[in-house]
Amino acid sequence: VAELPAGSGFWYVHEFDVDELGLGVERVADMAVSPDDDSVWVVHGRAQSGDQPAFSVYDPRADAWDHIDGAAPGGDGSLPPTDQVLAVTFDASGVLWAGSWSRGVIRYDGDAWESFTDPDGVCGRNVWAIDASGSEVWAACGEVSGSVGVGTGAAHWDGSGWETWSMADGLPTDTVLAVAM
Repeated sequence: VAELPAGSGFWYVHEFDVDELGLGVERVADMAVSPDDDSVWVVHGRAQSGDQPAFSVYDPRADAWDHIDGAAPGGDGSLPPTDQVLAVTFDASGVLWAGSWSRGVIRYDGDAWESFTDPDGVCGRNVWAIDASGSEVWAACGEVSGSVGVGTGAAHWDGSGWETWSMADGLPTDTVLAVAM
């Protein structure tokens, strides 16, 4: 972990023991704080399937970590559909949205996990970044490092469905790696 203390002008690197900290995995791809209970949701990126939890969740009230593994393909919705999660955010109503490698956008409403991919209108299976504001969600997709056929452009959730944009719709590139609202 690195920090830049105010006014110092120097970065400080803090080494930590993953097991002591309770995080479970060294790699941190993204993190978000739940507006409902201030829990911190950490995603660990793309490793080999089964190498990591999909999410590590810190509960500040209990000062404890919980790790949520991804489900095997064809799961029943009680677990995330993958453990290769790249980005995470929350919308205004506290619904978790995540971008994943190979399973598109993942939504968790507190009861069930659901994924949206190309057939649902999302820009692709590999979602590099995601952001939410109100009930709207934006997702970034794109072919990177030979990942041909995994998606292009950006997708927008308006609260009821997805709409996708690519170069054919006027974007300057089909490779979108970040979004912000």
